[in-house]
Amino acid sequence: MNDLEEQCEDALFEVCDARERYPLLCAEELEKCLRLTTEIQTIKVVPNIKVYHDIEPQTEEQNALLNIASKKQNIPYKHQGTQLKKMLNKIDNLKMVIEQIEKEKFCEINKLFHT
Repeated sequence: MNDLEEQCEDALFEVCDARERYPLLCAEELEKCLRLTTEIQTIKVVPNIKVYHDIEPQTEEQNALLNIASKKQNIPYKHQGTQLKKMLNKIDNLKMVIEQIEKEKFCEINKLFHT
């Protein structure tokens, strides 16, 4: 417990020392922090992924994908629709992940971390 208190005191001393030595830089960084915090709190939330429960195979690509998956896994025909729905949900999830990664590339916080 005593070691933790010492670490906290050391960290506090370093922060205070930096603030005294570099007041302008600290003020700029505080301004950035407050601006980013405000942006984070006011940013539009990404809507939930749409889940389609009654999707039938519509394209040749979907049918081919379903046939390949069923042949590899020996899935009976009556379960192929369920498998297709699962695959489409996974594809939708991956698309959302890609979109989020792309948005994060241009996020101010990530730019600060990488500079």
